[in-house]
Amino acid sequence: MTDDNTICHLTLESNLDETTQLSCQPAEQHETLVVDFEKVKLINSTGIGIWINFITALIEQSNINKVIFRNARRMVINQINSVKDFLPAIGTVESFYLPLYCERCSKQFNQRLKTSELDVETVKNLDNLALEIDCDQFPDCRSEIEIDTLPGKYLAFLKPT
Repeated sequence: MTDDNTICHLTLESNLDETTQLSCQPAEQHETLVVDFEKVKLINSTGIGIWINFITALIEQSNINKVIFRNARRMVINQINSVKDFLPAIGTVESFYLPLYCERCSKQFNQRLKTSELDVETVKNLDNLALEIDCDQFPDCRSEIEIDTLPGKYLAFLKPT
């Protein structure tokens, strides 16, 4: 955990499972909690319960009034979309990984996106989302990339409620 003025940063260093032990002690002046999920590679049902109990108690026992998820991987997005309170009501997703697939070279990879860079029309038409990304991660290929999930379902967390 690092802090700067009103923002408290929490980097999750491992998976969310039965071995997870979370702790965070925001200072009195902290109003925003930024949670970095970059290193989380697995989430199971026990980890979901631990996470929800942890984040709920943290919000209730502190001055945190905003939670920001950073570097949310596919398993985090899946939980946001399907488990109530995984992303608290005061939470937003700042950045996430979109799973992609290159049909020509049969490689899967992830593109990090910032939600602030997605325009309103894109969010309104999630089911028609198409990316024009060259396979620059695999330069020998240069084929068109496909989204390796159903965009409307995967990106449901972006839709205004």
